[in-house]
Amino acid sequence: MISIFNELRLYKNFFLPRMKLKEKIRVGAKIHRRYYLAKTPYQYLMESDQISVSKRSAEITPLKRLIPYLVLNYITEQESVRCHA
Repeated sequence: MISIFNELRLYKNFFLPRMKLKEKIRVGAKIHRRYYLAKTPYQYLMESDQISVSKRSAEITPLKRLIPYLVLNYITEQESVRCHA
């Protein structure tokens, strides 16, 4: 069970983009929302000032080895095995 969560964590952090809210503007009864461009949590981390340059270079290595299709395929296989067991 832990392996499926580990793969899911990798998939969500490296391949699923998120949209962060930039601003909300109220016009009468309507609320208009504006968002930043969609980025993955990994991209947000690499752009932040909270991580050192040496850690950034170390964090790039796992991303080069990951293939989104294989990660998602492994997750779906494990889900189907657990559902039918």
